[in-house]
Amino acid sequence: MSDRPEPTPRRFTPRIDAGWLLLLSGVTLLAAALLIPAADELGGARWQRDRTIALERAHLERLDRHRAYLDALEGDNPALARSLATSQLNLVPEDRAALDLINPAQADADIFRALEPAPPVLPKKAELDSMLSRIALGPTSRLWLIAVGALLTLVGLLPETPRRAGARPYRLST
Repeated sequence: MSDRPEPTPRRFTPRIDAGWLLLLSGVTLLAAALLIPAADELGGARWQRDRTIALERAHLERLDRHRAYLDALEGDNPALARSLATSQLNLVPEDRAALDLINPAQADADIFRALEPAPPVLPKKAELDSMLSRIALGPTSRLWLIAVGALLTLVGLLPETPRRAGARPYRLST
């Protein structure tokens, strides 16, 4: 038997490599610099689409009202003919009398206002409002965001330096 003492087993202590944290934060910043402007452009395109659809619906409703009025004009509607003669030409049939309920100077004989639909309700544009979105959408700050993200990713990808047993950290002596 030998007189050597048995070596004590070393305890395994897991170490967290700081490179992973730098790598993940760098990739996150690069993803934000890429995805936030794309999401903003997509939101703008959806807003334009919804706005165009609302305007198209209003124009189609207006056309339908004018078509219905034209069909009524071409359909020999005697009530409509009397109404137009009274309002547009100030002609009243002999067997009737005009009511003077309003001031003739303020009378409006425009029939097209009654044909117009209500103005369309246009959707509002949704704005991204956070500090990260302001940085990612700014022209110069976006470049800084990309540079910082690339630098963090690069530093995170560097290999860990091996430590020598018993090595002391460098200290400046005065």
